[in-house]
Amino acid sequence: MIYIFNSAYRTKYTENIIRTLFFPDGWINKYRFRCAQENSLVSNEDLMKFNIVEKVEEVLITFVDRFSANGYYYYPVRMGTFYKKEIIGDNIFIYVKLGKLIFPRNIQTFQTGLLNITKSALPHLTGGDPNNENDGRYALFADKIENFEEECYLNYDAFNNFVDNIKRTLRFTPTQIQDFVFAHCVLEKEKNAFTTFINNKIKFLCKPLVSVKNKDILSYFPIIKNKNYKLKIYYKYPSQEINVNNNCNINLDGYDNINIAGDKMINANSRFENTEINISSHSDKRNFIGNLNFTFSSPDENKIVNVAPIDLQFKIFESKSYFLKLFILLLFYTIFTIALTYDYTKIPSFNINDYLTFNTFFKLFLAIGQAFNLILIIKLFGKKPS
Repeated sequence: MIYIFNSAYRTKYTENIIRTLFFPDGWINKYRFRCAQENSLVSNEDLMKFNIVEKVEEVLITFVDRFSANGYYYYPVRMGTFYKKEIIGDNIFIYVKLGKLIFPRNIQTFQTGLLNITKSALPHLTGGDPNNENDGRYALFADKIENFEEECYLNYDAFNNFVDNIKRTLRFTPTQIQDFVFAHCVLEKEKNAFTTFINNKIKFLCKPLVSVKNKDILSYFPIIKNKNYKLKIYYKYPSQEINVNNNCNINLDGYDNINIAGDKMINANSRFENTEINISSHSDKRNFIGNLNFTFSSPDENKIVNVAPIDLQFKIFESKSYFLKLFILLLFYTIFTIALTYDYTKIPSFNINDYLTFNTFFKLFLAIGQAFNLILIIKLFGKKPS
């Protein structure tokens, strides 16, 4: 198993903990570690293992509280599977396909089990200084903790317990200039849900995408043109426990072909809540990447919420029946065209005295049918006649 640790020591790492919690099952997220010879966060032995590791290798992502009273303390947040790695300069980027949210029922038992299987390799308090950055390995290979998953909360129970634990840590404690709202999202189709709830497990159909132009785009929701979807947002806002008047906003903006129905702002004014947002694609767009942007703000302009915005990418597809419908319509259009241009006087026993009446009304009927058929073809392409 691969163990990935994040101590939220810098702003980017804090952002990545929030993103790890936010993204749905199947989403691919990346984690960056220094791998230079001096103060490397990954051992040479493990760097070699990353060259041969398979995509089925399990990953456990864990938040490290550097400033715990008794030394470093470890809070697992999510399972996943290894997707790929890149080494750029002095950094290794590890891409993980996120799986279920997970949190131990007994956090102290987890500490013991983790220390037993990783020995002294994992991040640890060094020289009595929590700010010492030469403090161990933040990505490493080790055995799986025995019976770990069987003794854990999963998904939304895990979400609740993880937030309830880290909200007390120094890094995620609200201050006069910094606040946090923790959220997790799930996308569902209007009728046939993308998300299936079975035995408290969430499975999501999410396809990996690697873009040459923008390597930050790694995953997308595949959505069907002109279909409606519900984006469910679950959030916890610990500041409400400090003062019931505290609140913040989760703002949504749809870019590049994504429509948002209704209010584009979620007012986080309770400790825990879930809400649904109706979204769809523009009717005249297909096979495009669209973005849904989440920004977090406070009524207090001097207070930063959640460090940075989060983007969800969408790719718009035609439905499976699109090309079948197009084929049928073009077939009928061809039949109408042949029928309109055919010389019916060549038919044996055709009465020439009736030709004028037949030609006028029958071909008028065919012309109307052809025009209607053409309108349907244009509509299927998603374009309006000019």
